[in-house]
Amino acid sequence: MFSQQKHSWCSLARMVTQYSRMSVKQLSIKATTSGIPINPHCLSTNSTLHKPPTGLQNGKSANKENEGNNQSTISKCFGFVGLMSILGTKVKEENKEQLGEEKIIHMIKLAKLSQERKEFKKSEQLLHLALRAAYEIQHHDAQKYIIDDMANNAYEAGDFKKAEKLFVDLIKQLVTDGVAQSHNSIIHISAKLANLYAMFHEEVKACEGFNFCIHHLEAKIKKEEEILHNP
Repeated sequence: MFSQQKHSWCSLARMVTQYSRMSVKQLSIKATTSGIPINPHCLSTNSTLHKPPTGLQNGKSANKENEGNNQSTISKCFGFVGLMSILGTKVKEENKEQLGEEKIIHMIKLAKLSQERKEFKKSEQLLHLALRAAYEIQHHDAQKYIIDDMANNAYEAGDFKKAEKLFVDLIKQLVTDGVAQSHNSIIHISAKLANLYAMFHEEVKACEGFNFCIHHLEAKIKKEEEILHNP
């Protein structure tokens, strides 16, 4: 609709410009050839017809003002359409993220069910699909949770080397994200790694891991006792 209106305005402007450049004689000839007799005297500069009344002049200025208002309205409409397109894109992204989260949760549940049934290979495949979905929507918390589940699944399946690698990768990712070493998640994974090192007969690593966990747990207990005694 806006393009058609703009086209009509442009056509009118071209027509007015064309006729303004024609002489009185040319206009008389053009009108006569069209079958409409026109008195050249009526089109002279001294003629009252050549000078429109004040009302027409005001109407002309009013038309210009209306055209300006129309252009302003069109600009506002295009601005509104642009804003709605941006908001629409944002809503679509939010809906996509929500659907992605639901898909991830569903696959994790299926993976846990498969793990309970000792179907560890199937559980691993489901967790890989869930991890891929988490990367697609850039859900970092879901990624860490799934990697932890993959490590636990490998541990239950007896693939201890794979479990060790996954636990180590997870701790590195947590530390990179700024998680404190005294955080429960770090302590929990460190205990699992210490247990694995004990199974591998790597006594030094196992002792270091268990001592690390004991140190931070004792510090937490001491802090809780201080809070209780000094409220």
